[in-house]
Amino acid sequence: MRTPETRRPTRIVLPLQCDEASWAALEHAAAVAKALRAELRGTFLEDLDVLAAASLPITRAISDRSGRVGTLDPAQVEAQFRALATRARQRLADLCRQHALAWSFEVAERAPQAATESQEARLDLLLLDRTLLRRRQNAAALLQLATRYDTVGVGDMRQPQPSRLILVYSGEMEGLRVAGSLAETMALPLEVLIPSADTREAEASAGSVREWLGIHRIAGSVLPVAVQDGDREKALAALTEGSGALVVFDRHDLLALLGN
Repeated sequence: MRTPETRRPTRIVLPLQCDEASWAALEHAAAVAKALRAELRGTFLEDLDVLAAASLPITRAISDRSGRVGTLDPAQVEAQFRALATRARQRLADLCRQHALAWSFEVAERAPQAATESQEARLDLLLLDRTLLRRRQNAAALLQLATRYDTVGVGDMRQPQPSRLILVYSGEMEGLRVAGSLAETMALPLEVLIPSADTREAEASAGSVREWLGIHRIAGSVLPVAVQDGDREKALAALTEGSGALVVFDRHDLLALLGN
């Protein structure tokens, strides 16, 4: 049986907002894209809850400067988001020119779309700063974005380089390929965690992953982790809080972390 090859992501996708956390994450994502020789795509996240609220006649807004209460004008909200998106696009373009990176930009879709053939053929890595998972104001937009990508890396992107690379393995080969490629590029050992309520099943998966790491000469360790179904999300969330760790998940684990 032919062993699947490692595959480098051809595109790094980063959700963007206009704040300091986003700019730090952008520098981090650019470094990863440069190391992988991948395109960097910035995806601007609009606050879907604010957009929905702006269309309701009963919604009121309070000015943070004057304290005055007024109506929330949908056109004005749209204009503000367009201005923020333009600012994010310019920041992305400037950074990518500086690092000679291929880049693209989009505003996240407000409604989920079915993947096209070209999207399915492309190997993407969605990168998230862990602080974004705790910001509830963009949860709806982030949920929709997460459904488009099979593999996601979550970490503290204020740090220029992770000190640990962890893969939560649920049997998805794409995640293993991406994590293996990151381990090679970043010169980090790969820690593979296999959470399961079935010990024998986890041990069997661990054996195949160890074999894969050995064939591809990727340094690392594989550890089956016994979890009950109700504890899985807590265990995943705890991993994202680890200092210096970049944790690679598949799409279903990310959706669970976001509460879907």
